[in-house]
Amino acid sequence: MAQSMVVPARKTSVSAPPPASRSNSSQPLPRAVKGKAPLVTVNGAPLATPGTTPGNTKTKKLLAKKKSKHKTSPSSFTKCLFLLLLSAFTLYATSICRSSSPSRDSSPICSTLNVYRTQILQPYVIPRLQSIYTRVSPHLAPLKPYATSTLAFTDAHIIPRVSATLTTAKIVYETHVHPRLWFFIDQYWNGIIKPIYFKGPHPFLEVQTRPYRSYYHSTVVPYARKARIQLRDAYARTRPLADPYIEAVRYSVSHAYELARYRGLDAWAHVRPRLVRVLEGARVRAGALAGSVADARREYVDPHLGRIWEKIGECTGSEGGRYNSSDVPGPSSAAKETATAEESPRNADWKEKGEAPVPTRTREPTSHNGGTQEASVLDTDADAFAAILESAHVISRRLASESESSLSSAFASSPSTSTP
Repeated sequence: MAQSMVVPARKTSVSAPPPASRSNSSQPLPRAVKGKAPLVTVNGAPLATPGTTPGNTKTKKLLAKKKSKHKTSPSSFTKCLFLLLLSAFTLYATSICRSSSPSRDSSPICSTLNVYRTQILQPYVIPRLQSIYTRVSPHLAPLKPYATSTLAFTDAHIIPRVSATLTTAKIVYETHVHPRLWFFIDQYWNGIIKPIYFKGPHPFLEVQTRPYRSYYHSTVVPYARKARIQLRDAYARTRPLADPYIEAVRYSVSHAYELARYRGLDAWAHVRPRLVRVLEGARVRAGALAGSVADARREYVDPHLGRIWEKIGECTGSEGGRYNSSDVPGPSSAAKETATAEESPRNADWKEKGEAPVPTRTREPTSHNGGTQEASVLDTDADAFAAILESAHVISRRLASESESSLSSAFASSPSTSTP
């Protein structure tokens, strides 16, 4: 058979262009890009472009405006309602609870706020704020004249207008808004909602909840009333007797906490350097122990493992049973791998470029409170322990691979049996 020979086509050589002149006359001048002329018909009317309609641009603008509008989050209504209720509660509390010590006949809200003020704010919050104010007051002293003038201007011009506005708003609300609001509520609530409720759901709910209500009123209410009376009397009897002890315990606990805090800080300042030295010595001894353990393993364990692997290789007929102790990394190899992994890219390329390596910073003893303190040993890596774990992992992996190869060879050499 004749072999077909392929003759490559020779390319024609192209000569380099002559050097151009650099004068202003030979340089290309920038030209403005002209827009495309609109298509016109024979009569001169503009020709409609296919795929467009006269109102297409307007619809695109409307869609772009709608997309650009910020979508309101679903929780905005909840936030507005919460702020409205919070402001209403604040105004109600400030208008009703005017005395600092409310009586027993006062509103439950006033008594609750009074308990919160006496039990939480006065003992815990207000002293902290006062201590912060004593620390900040020297820095705020230059601003006191400006604050005084601002308060005087507020009292003279802003507060009268605000109070007059609030009074006018209250009068308008009581004369115009309140009657119409309650008329609207009464018209819809008493005229529409209540009749529908009492005709439909109320009889069904009454029948279903009657056994539970009767059990509650006959069994739970008498015991709850008696327990409430007894607890109120016991609290009234024991509270005057327990107040001095509660104050004494509170003072003792706070004093003990402050004392223990200062003593603990002083003790930690004395103990910390010694603890650092002890941990550093323990780290050095642990490294030496790990090195001796690795040497003992190479001297006493590796020969036996080599003989075992040789016998396993002879039994299985494969060469995978040879054991070499150099495959198991020691502490030095783990340290070298760690150093290689932590090398920066700038130091990795210095050999190829023929430049000097970039020096890296080393950890040095730091100075604290006038003395030299050793570097912390909590962030150092345990190279010896990592090497031991790595060697154990290599040995277990080799054992698994050899056992798998022996089992596969045993199954392959066994004769196949056929079922009758």
